[in-house]
Amino acid sequence: MEALAYVAVGAALAVLARWAWLRASPSRRALNRTLRQKLVPQNLLRELADARTCYNAKAFTATVVMVRRTLEAVCADEGFTGRNLSESLKKMEQAGRLDPMFCKWAHDLRVLGNEGAHFTGKPVDRVDASDALELARAMLEYQYVLAAQYRKFAERRSKGLGDQAVT
Repeated sequence: MEALAYVAVGAALAVLARWAWLRASPSRRALNRTLRQKLVPQNLLRELADARTCYNAKAFTATVVMVRRTLEAVCADEGFTGRNLSESLKKMEQAGRLDPMFCKWAHDLRVLGNEGAHFTGKPVDRVDASDALELARAMLEYQYVLAAQYRKFAERRSKGLGDQAVT
């Protein structure tokens, strides 16, 4: 009986959390999904928010095109431009500014964005659009938040360990 009470409380909390989430504006929800968004350049957050707006409007093809545009904005923000997005991403990876795993993700998102931008006769489905948004969000989180956090951590540790004797 006690387990049933926990399930009921958990369900009530889930409903309350969902209600609070739905009450927020779509752009606010998009920005909230990127933790510590002050570390992410505002122009990149705007691109991602536009992609989220397209998704909320069930414009899944437009969503993946906007995700691709977000990737282009990341490359430009990092100072990497090429003939096309593929070349820019390769330059970023070669310079060590994009983790190989994220480079693979970015290329897959680029291909999906191309499918959205060019008529192929195949519609973009909700699941692909949702995955594209989440992967783009994760890339921004890694590129601008977690990488900076790790650099601070590593710098602090290297300074602190220099003063301590190793036993």
